[in-house]
Amino acid sequence: SIFEQAIKPSFQLIIVGSEHDSVELCRFASNIGWEVNIVAPPNDPKNIHNFSGATNYYGIDEKEFENISYDNQTAIVFMTHSYVKDVKYVSAARNMNVSYLGLLGPSKRREKLINELLERYEDIDDMFFDKLHGPAGINIGAETPQEIAVSIISEILSVIRNQQPMSLKDKKTGIHQ
Repeated sequence: SIFEQAIKPSFQLIIVGSEHDSVELCRFASNIGWEVNIVAPPNDPKNIHNFSGATNYYGIDEKEFENISYDNQTAIVFMTHSYVKDVKYVSAARNMNVSYLGLLGPSKRREKLINELLERYEDIDDMFFDKLHGPAGINIGAETPQEIAVSIISEILSVIRNQQPMSLKDKKTGIHQ
């Protein structure tokens, strides 16, 4: 007899930005088994050695961004700490079919970005905005880069597994149901 086992492809996280919170998100995501790719502007002084657990580091601009490998098992989190850079990279991602798009920063920043995208691209799909989560993460009172990473990963998991976040003590059925 032959042993067979189906192995699902690894979930992929693309982090756009190379600030301190990106380093932590990369570390946490790789620790749970995700493939993590870092995207930073070409002139960024960092490299893959700054990101523990990263699979790839791409020093590319937004024009090359859509050429990165992605699928519906991919999440993208924009954490450049620059509104101008975020607009460029988010614009490049507007036709990507991914499962989650996260945007660091306050709600007002997200609304401003959405309005700018609507002005630039009249044909943008409404599904794109449904996938855009900003501020990225679940409200757990996160303050440190490590806590923010946990918050963002938790939201991504809840989205890709179609779960509403709740305390397990409030769950009426079994944990894994």
